[in-house]
Amino acid sequence: MSRVDGQVNPTATQIATRVARIRGAMINSTAGTVTTRQKATGRDPGVRGSTWVSRTKYPRPPENAIQGVVLHAIKELGDGTEKFDVPEVGELEAQWIGWRSGVDKDEPEVSGTELEKYKGLMKGVTSKVTVFYVFGLDQSMGIPSWETNAETDIFADQIPTITDIQPTCAIWPSHPPRGHPYAEPLTLLHPLASPCTAKSWKGAPPMWIATGGGERLLDAAKVVARDAVRDGCIVKWTEWERMPHLWLLTCKDWWQGRKAVELWAEACTELVEKEEGLDVEGSMFGLDGEAIRIEVGCLTALARSEMLSGMRKKVEAMKAWTGGKGVGRMTKSQL
Repeated sequence: MSRVDGQVNPTATQIATRVARIRGAMINSTAGTVTTRQKATGRDPGVRGSTWVSRTKYPRPPENAIQGVVLHAIKELGDGTEKFDVPEVGELEAQWIGWRSGVDKDEPEVSGTELEKYKGLMKGVTSKVTVFYVFGLDQSMGIPSWETNAETDIFADQIPTITDIQPTCAIWPSHPPRGHPYAEPLTLLHPLASPCTAKSWKGAPPMWIATGGGERLLDAAKVVARDAVRDGCIVKWTEWERMPHLWLLTCKDWWQGRKAVELWAEACTELVEKEEGLDVEGSMFGLDGEAIRIEVGCLTALARSEMLSGMRKKVEAMKAWTGGKGVGRMTKSQL
């Protein structure tokens, strides 16, 4: 097995094998109800090793100012076709996470109050950078790379929660039923749900983007980077040949995973602390470990109108899901 910088350098066959394994695991993990899966993913697995974690809750504010800000953003960025129920403002659960030095990888979590853990975390802080992490995913499945990269990514052709394998529960199907678990289908075209649909990126902060060349969402990332550069933003683009979605987490034993995380950490510091001299940069990392420069402003010839047309066609075909048979496994034709 070849190596790059001391790390495993996977072959195309090894990449394809791992993609197939992860895709199968993801499909089989959706056998339960949405309620069951939400409870499972909400469990705290505990903390060990070189990590400080301080858990906190921000109470619901007495006024609805936050709700007003969000609704205003939805209106200003959208085109009026989005449909959604206005949720109540609730408390926010979050975690402060930092590096805990000088401990073994199996060292148990420090005992004490969450405030004491936070103070311990802050004693080890050496940078002014704070990363605010939220998780999101483009979902219309209407961009060209969704089809062209079907064999190289971990996503199935269909969302399991709107197929016959999905058992019903108290929260899904929704009331009233809709065609997608995240939002009303047309709302998936909104920039807050699919950033690639944004009309303008003027005034946006510097961006660092890492995307796998095998991702079904590749075109969406390219459109964001290209349009941001055209609107005058600083974008650091890195593309990794044949890598699937989430390869930074699922392929940490390969050089691509290690290298991408290193560059991510460097970008977090550089984009915040370097006030001048930031330039637009684009790199394509091949399987051999070599990187070539590419023009970020010319990443794709996909016109915004063409992209939106394909996305709209997909979401308009999504029918309200009212319940499945609960079989619990997808067939080969659905993968």
